Amino acid sequence: MRVQMVLHDTPCKYSSYLTATPSRIVVLLDKNGIRIVFDARYVQDTLHLRAKFSNASTAPMMGLELKIAVPKSMKLTMEPQSADTIPPQSTNAVIQLVHIANPTKTDVRIRYQVNYEQNGVTMEQSGMFDEFPKPPA
Repeated sequence: MRVQMVLHDTPCKYSSYLTATPSRIVVLLDKNGIRIVFDARYVQDTLHLRAKFSNASTAPMMGLELKIAVPKSMKLTMEPQSADTIPPQSTNAVIQLVHIANPTKTDVRIRYQVNYEQNGVTMEQSGMFDEFPKPPA
């Protein structure tokens, strides 16, 4: 009984997670052996993305860098990657957290660029992406 009273009387600093939307997997890129998927979900007006990098090829992808641009009405925060090399034939070997504050609750669209080196060749993949979950009402 005491635990219930404390929980009900004291605001929890993680209470915003109670209003989070379910996570959804979206594929950002699947080309030339590199695959990047986002585990995407909203908590209030912020879209939280867990980027997972995979390498289907037989050679490592080194010097990995993901760049993202968002509209001016949104604020982007990118945390460091867990590593800068994706080992060969690996799944979800590198992780990066990305947060997009979306106070106007408009549909999120990004421009992205992925750079890495493989077999001594610098590779670049880039594009636009807008297949994120809709912001909560």
